Amino acid sequence: MEKKIPIYFDTIILDSPAQEVSLNAETDIGNGSRLEVGVFTKYKNRNGSYITDEYAAHLIESATRGDTPVVGFFDPSEQQWASHTGPTLANGYGYIESFLGWRPFTDTDGITRDYATFSVVIFSKYYEEARKIRGQNQSMELDERTI
Repeated sequence: MEKKIPIYFDTIILDSPAQEVSLNAETDIGNGSRLEVGVFTKYKNRNGSYITDEYAAHLIESATRGDTPVVGFFDPSEQQWASHTGPTLANGYGYIESFLGWRPFTDTDGITRDYATFSVVIFSKYYEEARKIRGQNQSMELDERTI
């Protein structure tokens, strides 16, 4: 049996109020919202993966290089976010702004874990469905070609 490296991770949008932000006028898309998102934990993950200190630093650096989008697929027929769709269905709903640090969060299994937490700008004034991201389960997907 061939084992595959896990590339899907559950993420959390922390229960912090969305902040309205003015985006750079060069983007010509109006205003958005800033959210805090817990993206991954170090060491043993619930999906069977293991993230070392070194790889966590690499993930943080690559996420904050300035061109990392927040993508997803909002299913209009179900009026909810779908998980792990292909690139032909996904849209860009924002971008990762900065790394905020490691923050504790109690997961649905009752265990508190430290999550790498990022400030994310969501295009909530541009996409109506982007206003429905807060409070929803999200996921992170690694690029299989780079792991």
